[in-house]
Amino acid sequence: MKLDDLTGKRFGKLTVVKKHDDPTKKYTLWECKCDCGNTKIARASLLKTGRTKSCGCYLPEHNYAMNTTHGWSKTHLYAVWNLMKGRCYNRNNHNYKRYGERGITVCEEWKNSFEAFRDWAISSGYKNGYSIDRINNDGNYCPQNCRWTDVKTQNNNRRVSLMFTHNGKTQNLSSWCEELNIPYLRTWERIMHYGYTFEQAISLPKNKSRYKKE
Repeated sequence: MKLDDLTGKRFGKLTVVKKHDDPTKKYTLWECKCDCGNTKIARASLLKTGRTKSCGCYLPEHNYAMNTTHGWSKTHLYAVWNLMKGRCYNRNNHNYKRYGERGITVCEEWKNSFEAFRDWAISSGYKNGYSIDRINNDGNYCPQNCRWTDVKTQNNNRRVSLMFTHNGKTQNLSSWCEELNIPYLRTWERIMHYGYTFEQAISLPKNKSRYKKE
């Protein structure tokens, strides 16, 4: 089958420069120059259908899932990247009020390139299932202000900690779990997901951890 030469053609903000060899031999790839100056390697099929229109600098407010050729689109890390941008820029996102409306943004390096975000994540201790956490809760998403944490660490960093009074003493959930020697994640799940009271969450048997409150 004769190759459809796309050299010199424009697709959105992209101008095709030359064919790019695909080591996997699965796709026909083209090297493109974006109007912003960046280079983008894009699949011919996505260019022709209009699903790839820029290097990533064009982010429609209603869609933050960019079509890419990096092979990470179905991973947890890619979902973290999309959700991070969504809560900062998508007014329809249910978390926008806590992020974008407060003026929190994503640095240009990450906003325009998943690969840049991925490289930082891997070099900074990312593990599958971890969440991205801003060290300064009023700061932006950028390498200097972000880290990877589990649920416990991230919730301790929230502007409003979960505080509970038990036997006349008040402290946050993390401190109670350490003092009572009970799992933080299981206790947090019972309270936040299933609606248990603090007393129920710390006293029910272990095998009740994933059952809804009756």
